[in-house]
Amino acid sequence: MRLFVAKPQGYCFGVTRAIDLALKVRNDFPKAKIVVVGMLVHNDEVTKLLEYNQISTKKGLKSELIDFLRNVDPSTHLIFTAHGHPVEFNKIAHERNLIVHDATCKMVQLNLDKIKENLLKGHQVIYIGKKGHPEVEAALSISNNIFLYTNNKDFDFSKITDESPYVINQTTLSIFEIQSYHQRIMQRIPGARIVDEICNATRLRQEAVMKIPGEVDLIYIVGGDQSSNTAKLVEIAKLTHPDSVVKRIKTVADIDVNDLKAVTYVGISSGASTPPHLVDEIIHFLEGF
Repeated sequence: MRLFVAKPQGYCFGVTRAIDLALKVRNDFPKAKIVVVGMLVHNDEVTKLLEYNQISTKKGLKSELIDFLRNVDPSTHLIFTAHGHPVEFNKIAHERNLIVHDATCKMVQLNLDKIKENLLKGHQVIYIGKKGHPEVEAALSISNNIFLYTNNKDFDFSKITDESPYVINQTTLSIFEIQSYHQRIMQRIPGARIVDEICNATRLRQEAVMKIPGEVDLIYIVGGDQSSNTAKLVEIAKLTHPDSVVKRIKTVADIDVNDLKAVTYVGISSGASTPPHLVDEIIHFLEGF
């Protein structure tokens, strides 16, 4: 069996920074209770790593996390996730004098700052993203003058009164889908100021999937169930490799050996929050199959 491993693999900078920050908090405060407010990054294996280091994760809807912050013991060290967080989190933390360590990805924070800058100048903001994703919730929480664009069908353009609104996006979208969104917005609002803020780590991984040889029989995309950038890799793999079987897996345990019986060439890629050792284990398994 031949293997083609798409590069880059492993954590992106934002994920590495978030994990390093969490472990540093544990090292600096060895006896403290530490809780991540939401998933630090969207991978269960990372959550298990944190648990091993006695760092717990508080999962839940935005309302549930707000309630948690309003009632958590002030001596608890809190870590805000790499995806960004709603402005309400900061307000509660300030009011209650909570101990907070912010792991927000620098790319995400830069986008949030750009949104605030345009709002201060009196502009409306169209934000392209997936409803319910924590990065999107962080952006929308800034102002009621930010409008979520999720597809080309449902967006209500009548709400946009600004002739030159600022158009920005979630960092983990597909490079294919965002092009159609931009085209649609420009058709309706010619003066819209559009920026493509898909992060470089996401873009490079998507381009790498596109370069997987067309003759592969099977493509494995490795990543967590909640990982947006992993989901987009799956979509792109299916779009660019229509003759290949594409499967999303989390670990080597998800491989069905029945899928491999007639396979001679396998491509492998992974999301930006997928631990490198998981990919290595999959490669080792396939090499020995």
